[in-house]
Amino acid sequence: PAGHEWREESTLRAALAGWQPPEWVPSNGKIETDETADDETPQQVTESMEDMIAKLGGLLDELKAVQQDLGGAKAQPADFEKDLDMNFHIDFVSAAANLRARNYGIKEAPRHKVKMIAGKIIPAIATSTACATALICIELFKLLQGKAKDQFRNSSNSFAINSFQMAEPSDARKIAGRHEDEILPDPINEPDAFDEIGNPLPERIRKVVWVAVPDPHTKWDRILVPAGTTIAGMLEMLEKDYGIIVSGWTVDVQSEENGSTGVVLYNRPRDASKLGFDQALLEETAPLDLSFQKAQMAILRCKEIRNKQLYTMQWKALQPEQIAKEKAFKDRPLKGVLEEKLGSLSGRRSLELALNLENADGEEVRSPPIVLEL
Repeated sequence: PAGHEWREESTLRAALAGWQPPEWVPSNGKIETDETADDETPQQVTESMEDMIAKLGGLLDELKAVQQDLGGAKAQPADFEKDLDMNFHIDFVSAAANLRARNYGIKEAPRHKVKMIAGKIIPAIATSTACATALICIELFKLLQGKAKDQFRNSSNSFAINSFQMAEPSDARKIAGRHEDEILPDPINEPDAFDEIGNPLPERIRKVVWVAVPDPHTKWDRILVPAGTTIAGMLEMLEKDYGIIVSGWTVDVQSEENGSTGVVLYNRPRDASKLGFDQALLEETAPLDLSFQKAQMAILRCKEIRNKQLYTMQWKALQPEQIAKEKAFKDRPLKGVLEEKLGSLSGRRSLELALNLENADGEEVRSPPIVLEL
């Protein structure tokens, strides 16, 4: 029931009191990245039947030890029942489904919709779905037992040809270093960017340089932004701790009429000095206390100012009220800005931020997900 003590956060906290997750320690293993290096991987030795029997016996003994640790408790089959709220079946299915949806940017579903969908699913008995579910549960047991990585298995099965293969999972791919990608022209929008036989013209191929920050990292890493952080606090934290400059921040807003629409929340002003802007010349030509019309006329008449539009925009940006407005915006908490566009974030623990990143040299930065804790 909704008011049951098992649904209280205090019950969960009491159950986890005193438990500390183990600290992650990187391994000393090295990965050969030189494709030209000689393959010195030793050939696998085929196990004898006696060795396999001995290994199986050891696994069975380990299972018995696990059963003893559980105080003789026996596993009992649990029939799925969607209409009995006190069994937490729908709560588990809803939480697991929405976590997976959040991982892949899929629209999440409320609990009542999950209950409706789950009630229409026909249970799988002797199908590939049942096989995959069982194999996943075995790997979850290993995870709960704290097994080493070499004890886990990836499975590739085909019922059509009776092929069942297992392999030790690979390490997560590391994203490291500085790279240069080539962006080919679009044949539809840029048909003149190709020669007679369809190859892109070299001068129309764009080069994009990007760097990994942190160097290295994997897709499982995260950069956490503490709850309550303001926009200015996030900008300062990323630049100070990682050397990352946020050039833009967007959010996808869902609507029934237009679907998903990207909304810009922040754009970093360009460094006007790199475009030839001289603030001293501007203030001498058009003091900031002038009216906009008089300042605009002064800029247009000044022969030393070539980029009239740039100086006019900078005059507006340097106005005290504009500076105060920008500061007030940056002092707002990230959560409040997001809730204006997405609605209430109550009940969510975190939210990944969609940020455009670069370093001090203007190169694109690729980082792990930057996650705001709520």
